[in-house]
Amino acid sequence: LSHFIYSRRFPILVSVYFECAGHHRDLHYPLRRQRQMCIRDRVSTQSTGAATAADGHQSGEDREMNTATEDFREGGCQCGAIRYRFAASAPITLYCCHCTECQKQASSAFGMSLWVPRAALEILSGRPKIWARKADSGNDVACAFCPDCGSRLYHAASPDSETVSLKAGSLDDTGWLAPRGHIWTRSAQPWVAEWLATWDHSYAVEPADMEDLFFE
Repeated sequence: LSHFIYSRRFPILVSVYFECAGHHRDLHYPLRRQRQMCIRDRVSTQSTGAATAADGHQSGEDREMNTATEDFREGGCQCGAIRYRFAASAPITLYCCHCTECQKQASSAFGMSLWVPRAALEILSGRPKIWARKADSGNDVACAFCPDCGSRLYHAASPDSETVSLKAGSLDDTGWLAPRGHIWTRSAQPWVAEWLATWDHSYAVEPADMEDLFFE
């Protein structure tokens, strides 16, 4: 199971992982053409540099060139053993999930999920450990965390998912984070209910179309 988390050599297929209420599910429903193009465009712009770097085949000269020409966001676990980065232009969406599973994994009122193309995520140091759980579909959901401090870093549904869901609180700089909306608010903790009512994109369950939560 852990192999596919670190390998970037598999073909990119159309399959998006989505975290939802009480049960983190794999959404393998057919994506509308516009959404397919949106994600594929973002993946293609990130795949050349970050994917080769993740496989360890990028030369130092190439790495320096990529770093010099693009801004990156960096983050890591609480103890610092695992470090990662992705291009600042990579994020597809950021939302807050109030499902009971996200509350449990975040040990808080909700979880923050930052979608980035899998090819854009580069592990700079350390090696996350993988804990797998069964989704409603029967597929394994891979949850990556630091084996030393236990910090959750990202989730992935399968080797062919185009995106990973980063835990946004693991970023070094969280000042730029601005969630597009909230999902599974029907299971939100009561003290946040009044605040959630002020959001334009607030969904009692999972939205039928995630495009409303995509960044412009």
